Amino acid sequence: MKVSGMKNKKGQIVIVLLLTMLVALAIGLTITQRSITDIATSTQTEQSSRAFSAAEAGIEKALKAGDLPLNIPSFDLGNQSKAEVKVADSLPRPKQALEFPPIGKDQVAQFWLANINQPFAPYYTQNKVDVYFGNVPASSSVPAAEINLIYRDSAGIYKSVKKFVDPDSSRSGNGFSRCEAPDAIPNPAPINTTSSLNTTDASRSFLCKYNFDFSAQSPLTPMIIKVRILYADDSQRVAVQPIIPGVGCTTDPFSDCSLPPQATIYTSIGTAGQSQKTLQVYKAKMIPLFFDYAIFATGEIKK
Repeated sequence: MKVSGMKNKKGQIVIVLLLTMLVALAIGLTITQRSITDIATSTQTEQSSRAFSAAEAGIEKALKAGDLPLNIPSFDLGNQSKAEVKVADSLPRPKQALEFPPIGKDQVAQFWLANINQPFAPYYTQNKVDVYFGNVPASSSVPAAEINLIYRDSAGIYKSVKKFVDPDSSRSGNGFSRCEAPDAIPNPAPINTTSSLNTTDASRSFLCKYNFDFSAQSPLTPMIIKVRILYADDSQRVAVQPIIPGVGCTTDPFSDCSLPPQATIYTSIGTAGQSQKTLQVYKAKMIPLFFDYAIFATGEIKK
């Protein structure tokens, strides 16, 4: 009986040892797995940071190239990171809409209608344009817009005419104009812009389309269209599309049916390990915003 009792105790000890080893093994595997996960996360974070820095370096290199931007093939930055830059220059293309990077409330998007290199020379000679703004699908805060045309009249005097547009009928008390074809809101037909996938892809949708007709100011030389976003709490898309008349519009890139080339878009792709980051920069010649709030006169200004 004593021999049998000793055997039972030895069996229990073996089971306890096995359970202890299993618990220790499980704890060890958990710690090892967590360490591997932490290392992988740390590596991914580091690679992501290096990829972003590489993309920034690509943008800086492209901007230093000057006024003749060219695609920059993949170049090594060391530390297993590289970058390449793709450049879309002289935008918009003939008869294409120019889309400005999204802007927030009270910010301004600017579009040239005159020759940007020779501002006194006419370029776009039609007496109307289509202005698009607002995101689709619409956000909770529906935007309105102030559209300001700066032009030169037949006497060479610079003047401006403003329109205020609001797609939200619940704000009818503000006296703003409504979007064109209100029954189509919030889904006007998509258009082709400088942010489309290619030069012919009509894929960009906007909340509001407004036909800005300034024929009442003729004869004139249209200079600049400025669009200021109102009411919205988040950034909104903005674009201006030239009017394509049924006759007299040629395929000439310098046709009066197109907006003048005025923007360059740099797309820099940075790569480090398995991580890839893309940065995009919109470059255009802009009139300083303080001109909207300053008074200029050829003579003396008196209080």
